[in-house]
Amino acid sequence: MFGPLPARQFERPLAAWEPLRPEHFLPEEKRAPFKIGGLDLPMVTFEGPYQDGLARLAKLLRSHYGDALFPVVAVGETGDALGYGTDVLAALEAEGCPGHYFAHASGESFKRPDAYGKPELLQAIASAKRAGQHVVVVAVGGGVNGNAMGMIAALTGSDFIEVPTTLMHYNDATTSAKKAFSLVVNGQILSKNILGTFYLPQ
Repeated sequence: MFGPLPARQFERPLAAWEPLRPEHFLPEEKRAPFKIGGLDLPMVTFEGPYQDGLARLAKLLRSHYGDALFPVVAVGETGDALGYGTDVLAALEAEGCPGHYFAHASGESFKRPDAYGKPELLQAIASAKRAGQHVVVVAVGGGVNGNAMGMIAALTGSDFIEVPTTLMHYNDATTSAKKAFSLVVNGQILSKNILGTFYLPQ
């Protein structure tokens, strides 16, 4: 299609992985030990009231990233309709961390670059980075959402947080470091996860 492309190489040192770990766990928080490649992934469930969980998440993110935090809250159409994404963003705004809200179509057939690489999303991330802010992509619910937004986070050099809303998501997508887009033409998946990376959430 394009013919042979010249080889290109680049080198960049990798920063140490420093996940968000609460110094003190609340009684409502239950740890779920999980390892990926020998790394201890900090998975926590919050078993208290919903609003308390939102406030706790926002406080943890603010304390970990400080005043420079710029959250990009991403959610699929189902989670958006249920209000999960707007609730997370509102909790972050209450902590003094306004950000960008990105709602998108759900499902495997939308796990493609054009569905997630929207100009307004990429411009918001670029503007925040130019302003010296620390961009954190917060994927709320949905395995495809976490998979594709993890890819966006990796491509833009942003930190990544997953907030599962179902047990299926908690036990599936969040336990994988694989983030990817698929090759989809006219709604048909021709090759699943053809463009991807391994990117650990914080």
